[in-house]
Amino acid sequence: MFKKNPNLKYKLEITNNIDPFGNNDIFEVFVSFKDKKGYLISKNKKCNLDIFILLENKKIISLQEHKNYIRTVRYFLNNKDYNEYLISANDDFIVIIWDITKSYNIKLKINTHYFENIFSCLLIFPHNINDNYIITSTITNNSTIGKCGSKIYLLNNKGKFINYLKMEHLMKSII
Repeated sequence: MFKKNPNLKYKLEITNNIDPFGNNDIFEVFVSFKDKKGYLISKNKKCNLDIFILLENKKIISLQEHKNYIRTVRYFLNNKDYNEYLISANDDFIVIIWDITKSYNIKLKINTHYFENIFSCLLIFPHNINDNYIITSTITNNSTIGKCGSKIYLLNNKGKFINYLKMEHLMKSII
């Protein structure tokens, strides 16, 4: 939150190749731990993720593994080993974890077998546990049990499926 008005003003357009349709999770802005530079990740019209260095206003790479409409992309830092990751998901219900620390190589690709669009993905790096987790989510209804809701996978164990959380069960545990 700003303590006073930052007086933001339009300066320039970095790209004109972005997909105009989407949600708030189809781009990400972050400062990299490894080089302290600001980056923008945005999906383009060809189902790729374009990565820009913000202060230089230039594209450095286009990640081209997705074959369908990208629904979400997010950045995560593992504070245990300081590796940086992107996680993205598309309309083929595929989740991809990109290892930023290792030149944006694909660390893992998971077919979630959902029936509905993936709305969000998280990477969880618990401090007192060796395992790291992937959590994916979509809507759920009684006719698609096991194919929707939230799913938990192990990041360290090649994306091994751990558990399915039906939204109703998740809401009861929160309330």
